[in-house]
Amino acid sequence: MSVPSMPLPLLLPLALGALLLVGARLPLSVQRFIGLLGTLCVLAAALDLLALTAQGDVLATAIGGWPPPFGIVLVCDRLSSLMLTLTGLLGTAFALIGAIGLARLPDFFTRLHGPTKATTLGIGAMLVASSLHFSTQGEGLALHELLITVFLFMTAPVSANLLAKAALHLRVRSIAAIPRAFRDS
Repeated sequence: MSVPSMPLPLLLPLALGALLLVGARLPLSVQRFIGLLGTLCVLAAALDLLALTAQGDVLATAIGGWPPPFGIVLVCDRLSSLMLTLTGLLGTAFALIGAIGLARLPDFFTRLHGPTKATTLGIGAMLVASSLHFSTQGEGLALHELLITVFLFMTAPVSANLLAKAALHLRVRSIAAIPRAFRDS
C-alpha cells in the first residue's frame, strides 16, 4: 500500500530547518513557534503512520516514482512506525525541556547546560531507535548509528566545556562567583 504522506517525517524537519535558517532575523518568539509547530507536525505525521500500520499493513512509497535500483523506496511497518512515534515523543519532550531551559535560565552558563544535555539525550535516543530499526530490517547489526551516538556523546560535552571556558575567558556575566583561577588571568 502506497501512502503519499509517508515522507513527511523526513521532509518536514528539512523544510523547517531551511525556513529557520532563512528566517534567522525573525524575532526569537517566532522562531520558537516555528520550531514547536514543526516538531508537533512531525509527531502528527508519525501518529498517522502508526494508525495506518496498526493492522499489520506494510506501507511502501517510491519517492519520485523511480524504480528501486535508482530511486528511494520508503518502507514502513508496525515496528518502524511505533519507533518513529516513540522517538518523536521523546525528541519532542527533550526539545521542549531544552527550549524551556534556554528561555528561563538566568545566565549563559546555566542556559548552556539545559539544551546541551537535553538535545544530546534526544538525538541519542533517536539514533539508538534508528539502529534498532535497521538491525531488524537488514542482515545484521547496524553499527553506523551506534558509532554516531558514541561520537555525539563524546563531542557534545567537550564542545559545551569549550564554550564555558571561552565565556569565562571573555568574562561573561554569571550569577555564580568566578573561580579564583580565572580571576587573575
